[in-house]
Amino acid sequence: MKALWNIVVKNVSNIMSLIGIILSIYFGVYYVPAWLEDAEKQKFYNAQASLAQSIKELIDL
Repeated sequence: MKALWNIVVKNVSNIMSLIGIILSIYFGVYYVPAWLEDAEKQKFYNAQASLAQSIKELIDL
């Protein structure tokens, strides 16, 4: 048990690096595409609302 603890203590930076790499891949695969899709939809809706507002202003003139 003590030998295992010594190995973990000596390699804690390597273990943390491995965890960071795994989490980066996980978030990159599952969360970033969904976020980009939501941002794309929001950009489209904002442009559509702006266009509708501009048309209303032109009609009211």
